[in-house]
Amino acid sequence: MEIVLGLALPCYLGSLADKRWGTGSAFLIAGFFLGLAHGVRVVMRAYKEALRDQDDEDRKTREARKKYYDRK
Repeated sequence: MEIVLGLALPCYLGSLADKRWGTGSAFLIAGFFLGLAHGVRVVMRAYKEALRDQDDEDRKTREARKKYYDRK
């Protein structure tokens, strides 16, 4: 939802600005690229969070294995 709104809202606002100031589609295109940059940022943030979660899970697994094998 965040990606869709992050792309649609700047495009819509750019379209309104184009109609108001008669600039063709300049603001629409600028809004599209701003929304696209926002979408990439959202995806990268989610990717980093997933990697961090995976690293935490891996660390917990290694600690549990070490504790198990140290008991023997």
